Amino acid sequence: MATHGYLLRAAYLLNDVGATHHEHGQYDEAMESYSQSLRLRGEAIDAAVARAQEEASGGPARSEEELEAYCDQLAKFVLAADAQGPGAEAVRIRAEDEARQDPTATHGEGKESSTKLFRLPLRIFSSTQQSVQAPVWSTAAAEGAPPGEDSSSVTLHNMSLVHLRNGNLDCALQLSEMAHDGLEGIDTDLCRAVVLSNRAWMLECRQQREAAERGAIVAADSDNDDDRVANEIFEEAIKFSLRSDQEGSVEAGEIAADIMLNGACVFLRDSEVEDRIDDALELCSHVCQGFPLDSRTIAPSMSSSSHIKRRAHVLLALALRAAGTRLYLSGGFGEADHLLAAQRPLARALYLQSTLLGESHPAAARTAYLLGRVLHDREEYGDAGGMYERAMTVQRDAVLHIMASPSSHDNGKSTKATDLLNTMTNLAKVYLVRGALSQALSVCTDTLELSRAFLHAEQERGDLSHQLQELIVVLLHMMGSICQEMGRAADAVGCFVDAVRTVRLRMSNGEQVQLPPLVDMRTIQGCNAIQDAAAAA
Repeated sequence: MATHGYLLRAAYLLNDVGATHHEHGQYDEAMESYSQSLRLRGEAIDAAVARAQEEASGGPARSEEELEAYCDQLAKFVLAADAQGPGAEAVRIRAEDEARQDPTATHGEGKESSTKLFRLPLRIFSSTQQSVQAPVWSTAAAEGAPPGEDSSSVTLHNMSLVHLRNGNLDCALQLSEMAHDGLEGIDTDLCRAVVLSNRAWMLECRQQREAAERGAIVAADSDNDDDRVANEIFEEAIKFSLRSDQEGSVEAGEIAADIMLNGACVFLRDSEVEDRIDDALELCSHVCQGFPLDSRTIAPSMSSSSHIKRRAHVLLALALRAAGTRLYLSGGFGEADHLLAAQRPLARALYLQSTLLGESHPAAARTAYLLGRVLHDREEYGDAGGMYERAMTVQRDAVLHIMASPSSHDNGKSTKATDLLNTMTNLAKVYLVRGALSQALSVCTDTLELSRAFLHAEQERGDLSHQLQELIVVLLHMMGSICQEMGRAADAVGCFVDAVRTVRLRMSNGEQVQLPPLVDMRTIQGCNAIQDAAAAA
């Protein structure tokens, strides 16, 4: 009769056979092996109970010789598959998974892909050992059998990933919850970290799905149970990954690093909390120390190590940007020390983003704009103008692409439009203060044209329409002031009149409008349009 130990050995190896199929994209075969693994554990429990009660007939009708031969067969399969390496299908799946991972995904730059799901299943036995007498956790590369001689949580976790891959989120969550409940019997920190991190990610997926079904915008909501539980689980996963970071194989270190970066993503989404930004910086810095930036990291690579390096340093840039923004917003207007403190992390963030993502990346453009704001307030107008111009080039291309495809549904359309208009308005102010009146007027004219085009397209939207109308009044006032300084009195009066008409039109619709301080038209000399302007005003 087969003993409890032999049955567990076969169950462990069946999990690894399933993991091998899983890694190679053979999901039906993987699920079959995982199911057999769980069934054998049930037999192992029956055998243990029968032995305890000295009931020889209570065990399964299997001999130790048969199971030993079966275990050898399973072990040889795993070893041969590992020696052969992944096939073309496995390489294709991995490429798709990596392509979905956007390291800049946070703060509205692609939140859905901000967290890396560990699609690599967990193994129980080390596939590099011919002997299966001493099971080891290959993920952590630490010898010793799991406490309680059971590891059902690993197999349940692997099965949840297959269901998730097949689009069955509900089944994946059920199995993930069962794996989570069984973690107390496992003392491998990295295994716990992976299971916890994946479960938190699935909870976030469910939250996004439910919000989409309600037609709501997915956003952080402290009252949402899934969001709150997911954050708590992420924090627990980070603790286990930190504990396992210095131990085990290279693969284990890479997995632990990705879990810590997941935590950084979560903290950055809660960046309104000051401590969260500091936590994100600490996690990213910790990972970057273990995966330093080098010339090979600049170009995207299928190497897992290079992928982690890029992800870690891009997330570090996002954390630095968040820290710089916090310093800028928390200081008093024009405080030199505060502005200098904000400038340093923003400059470092821009360097990393430009190096890894390219100067034309939207994340780099956003950071360039923020750095321009800091330099603007520090009265370093030349450098501020350069940052604004750099950001404007990228933002304009993105907005023109949207305008050229009006049928496209872009959730960030309004944000991209307002970002561009803000950048152009600030650039015009820099030109104006530097005395470059022609350039200031040209940028104002372009900004006014775009604002009116956006207003025409957004008439049915409430908040954005109001913002655009207010910006149009400000731009007209600026243009009038610039024309006045250039001696173009007629053009100046025309701008002021347009501003007054715009304000009065809004007031006639019952809106509360604060008129900007217009230049006293009586100071404009030699203008034939003064009386017409007065009559219109």
